[in-house]
Amino acid sequence: MKKFIFHISYFILSATACTSLVQAQNLLPSSARNESLGGADAAFGRSNFLSENPATGGNDSLSPLHLQTSYAPEYAHIQTANKLSAGIGYLSQSLSTLLSLSFSRLSYEDIFSDQVMLLGASHHFDLDSGRSASLGVRLRYESVSFTASYPTVHFFIADFGVQFSLTKEFSLGTYALNILGSKFTTVSGDKEEIERTFGIGVAYTPEETGLSLFTKLDKGSKSDLSAYFGAEYFPVGSLALRIGTTSEFTSVSGGIGLKYDILSFDLGARYSGDLGTNLIFSIGASL
Repeated sequence: MKKFIFHISYFILSATACTSLVQAQNLLPSSARNESLGGADAAFGRSNFLSENPATGGNDSLSPLHLQTSYAPEYAHIQTANKLSAGIGYLSQSLSTLLSLSFSRLSYEDIFSDQVMLLGASHHFDLDSGRSASLGVRLRYESVSFTASYPTVHFFIADFGVQFSLTKEFSLGTYALNILGSKFTTVSGDKEEIERTFGIGVAYTPEETGLSLFTKLDKGSKSDLSAYFGAEYFPVGSLALRIGTTSEFTSVSGGIGLKYDILSFDLGARYSGDLGTNLIFSIGASL
């Protein structure tokens, strides 16, 4: 029975590998924090440039150099699949700009691998009445490799994002993934457009409560509208508790975060009825 389940899973992964070409933004670098929040944070991005919105990442981060890495040892509940993300960010105080270079790799044993290199820049603006805004762009180079039966596919993708601090408690973020509509060439020579995704999110962080609430909507050119919800609570200054879900309630996420001196440690878990429980670990350093 276990062997039968493994072969079925192997078939599903092969099909996923083919469809991932038209949904390439799924390989954006992951962090345990946003995974714990159910992917709901598109407006704040606390100390995290491994974020879906290229405009977020510099919030409450005062150190000039940041290092982050995340690892999902069992991707899609298959022990032979894993995902690794890593990045480095430099925050220029004089230019109010966060520059980042990151990498992500998703592999399904010997049948499929997807590598992405990302270069991003996010500029911070001070507005009137204590408000602020960030404008971010990100360039992605992606390489998708199958078995020897298929050629390696290469393509470039551009992402764009905006983040506003409307008040001390409310932040708004919006982004467009694959804004230029990049395409790739199939084995038959046809041109296939990679899915474009547009999203908007709100973060509510009431003062002196230690609580933050997040919600996000996104819509892909080849997928339906989806909603995401998350909450983060700091019972003490260095410990964070997180939970998240989606509008379909098909998955529930949770996790914890801990900061010690310049280091941060995060653990996230997502349970889905179809894929079981997947774990992701993140380690960061602010120098």
